[in-house]
Amino acid sequence: MAYSSTMYRRRQNEIKYRKKTHARDDCPFCDPAEIDYRRIEQTEHAYVMPHAIPYDYWENHRVLECLMVIPKRHVAHLGKLTDAEMLDIMKVIARYEANGYNIYARTSKSVRRTQGHQHTHLIKIDQREPRLSLLVAKPYWLFRI
Repeated sequence: MAYSSTMYRRRQNEIKYRKKTHARDDCPFCDPAEIDYRRIEQTEHAYVMPHAIPYDYWENHRVLECLMVIPKRHVAHLGKLTDAEMLDIMKVIARYEANGYNIYARTSKSVRRTQGHQHTHLIKIDQREPRLSLLVAKPYWLFRI
């Protein structure tokens, strides 16, 4: 089976996401109120929080959980992290990967990236293989049987 390495949201979630990302000019990952409200874990240099409007599908599999690892310091890409920050963040990512999470991050130059603050997605999926998947139009129609 060929896989697309793209994440998709159902139509209503995609509309909510686009409205939310275009509604603010500041960085939500630097907003202490947003971080405190959603944070599920923190280390010396990073936060782990659930995605506000998570993806519904990853590589044709239903997403069970979508988290993000976010550096505390505002940086555009991993190359701007100090060695201590990088080690701390990689330890967090490695721990989640060992527990079955996929790891995904867009380049700072990606046209699909909506936040300037670097963040890495941790995506846990339903491991069952679909008998049939049909992608009609991204991100709105993905049929799985």
